[in-house]
Amino acid sequence: MDLILDLISALAGPELGKWVAGLVAGLGALLALIVARQRGRAEGRAQVRAENVRAAARQQAELSAIREEQARAASNAPDEDELSEILKEGRF
Repeated sequence: MDLILDLISALAGPELGKWVAGLVAGLGALLALIVARQRGRAEGRAQVRAENVRAAARQQAELSAIREEQARAASNAPDEDELSEILKEGRF
C-alpha cells in the first residue's frame, strides 16, 4: 500500500490534493450525468404510459359512441310504409 502511495505521490508531486480533488469532482459529475439520464428515461416512460392511457380512453369513448348509435338505430325500426319506400328508392 505504501508503495502505491509513494508511486502516486511521485507521479503527482506536491499537488496530489489537487489531483484527488479533480478526480472526486470528475466522479461526482459522472454520477450526476448518470442520475440525470435515468431520470430522463423514467420521465420518458411515464409520458409514453400517459399517452397510451389517453389513447385507450379515446378509443373506448369512440367505441361507446358507436355502440350507442347502433343501439339507437336498432331500437328505431321503420314501419312498413317506410320500408316499402326505402326498397323502392334502393337506400338499403
